[in-house]
Amino acid sequence: MTAADIPISVDDPARDKNIIIQQFMRELCRRDDQANRNMDYNNPNPNVFSIREIWKPVLAAYSLEKVVDVLRGYEMIDDPLIELVDQERREKVRLTSAGRARCGGFGL
Repeated sequence: MTAADIPISVDDPARDKNIIIQQFMRELCRRDDQANRNMDYNNPNPNVFSIREIWKPVLAAYSLEKVVDVLRGYEMIDDPLIELVDQERREKVRLTSAGRARCGGFGL
């Protein structure tokens, strides 16, 4: 599914939140898996990814700000699946151990 294929809901914000989480996690899990397979020992943070680079190909139907807001809320749950890194700007994300363990539920 590409960003153009994502149906934005005008009257169901919970549905939009679910779509954002599902699509973002699917892509994050895919990238994390790929990074683990192609480990670059010269890169100190191989499993830290740009939110913008994930958003653009899979969630551009939504504003970047909306995606980041949903991710911030999702980071705050008990046993979070993601961690937003670089504390001030929060432009990067990585899977937690719990998130990595649940990637199978997102299509990987």
